Amino acid sequence: MQATLRLAAMTSSSSSQWNTALTRSVPLRLPIISAPMAGVAGGKMAAETCRAGGLGFVAAGYNDNMQQVEEQVEIFRKHAPLNAPLSLGFIGFAALQNESGWERFEQLLIKHQPQFIQFFAPSIMYHGKKEAGDDDEDDTTKLVSNVQLAHEHNCKFIAQVGTFREAQQAVHAGVDCLIAQGSEAGGHGMRRELGSSTLALSSLLVQEFGSRVPIVAAGGIMNGRAMAAALALGCDGVVLGTRLWASVESIGSPAVQAQLLGKTCDDVLRTTVFDQFNNAVAPTKWPRPYDSVGALRNDATERWDGRYDELQEELAKSDSQILSDFNAAQAVADPAKLRVLCGEGVGHVDSVSEGTYDIIMRIEQEAKDCIRGLTSVLPE
Repeated sequence: MQATLRLAAMTSSSSSQWNTALTRSVPLRLPIISAPMAGVAGGKMAAETCRAGGLGFVAAGYNDNMQQVEEQVEIFRKHAPLNAPLSLGFIGFAALQNESGWERFEQLLIKHQPQFIQFFAPSIMYHGKKEAGDDDEDDTTKLVSNVQLAHEHNCKFIAQVGTFREAQQAVHAGVDCLIAQGSEAGGHGMRRELGSSTLALSSLLVQEFGSRVPIVAAGGIMNGRAMAAALALGCDGVVLGTRLWASVESIGSPAVQAQLLGKTCDDVLRTTVFDQFNNAVAPTKWPRPYDSVGALRNDATERWDGRYDELQEELAKSDSQILSDFNAAQAVADPAKLRVLCGEGVGHVDSVSEGTYDIIMRIEQEAKDCIRGLTSVLPE
């Protein structure tokens, strides 16, 4: 559903209504979504995104801490505008890794009745659900997807994908919206040898699926110029991740957040190094091909990026010194050795003291100005 912009409606008023497939189908005033960044995106960030006219997501992450999710949902309800849609984001492989995960997921759908959910890594998952017959021998098992389960509870499903093949699978499963995550995005995503840029992926998804579902661009969206560029590609909206990680509503570590300042795209790398360390010690291990993050370069990446087999051998040793050093760095949260997640657009972060609402309103105005300015380059 290629974006159709009515410039006449885009006045300087904060109440101006944008016209894209995303704003029409949700509905929203503004085609901006806040990313459900685990450990960063809580109820206040989601609420402020909604107050600005966008769609704000609360991170449910691994779906393993119901109390934390419920606390953030309560914060969202307290601060969001009346009737603002509750939206929850999940990490697929961990959130639905077993029967109890599926049960918790359905409990959240029943109890909190979110209007939107988002999944990635992967976005589409299936579960064997028993259907009772006349007697025990007549019981059957039916494969049900997370998309079907969401729809059963009147909840729309947004799939974040990093490849064309993933997008095909998601559309076939009946999703309501696709987010095209480019390789320049921060945080987890496709390995760099498998993913594509935001421009390449999102423009292809618009071409192939834009007549069926809204297409939203993610990765490198830091200002109104990038938003205008995504809309020019035919996208129906954009996702803000790194830009809102640098907002006052972020629930992430202020010390880590401060590392975003003074950096450029040259300081960002998509790598598996951090997941190799994580998978050596953490109970939840990121699987291929999602075991890759966009993050700031540091001592660990300088030493090990591109030497993945050697790193794996070192980590497997019973007396691994680098693993001991990693554990020590975790104990003191040393950013020189640990990951600082961010996308390649980090060079546009000039403050971590601005609020989500103000960031979004400024991006909206920049996008309006940019789109209007483009009319001057057209031939007479």
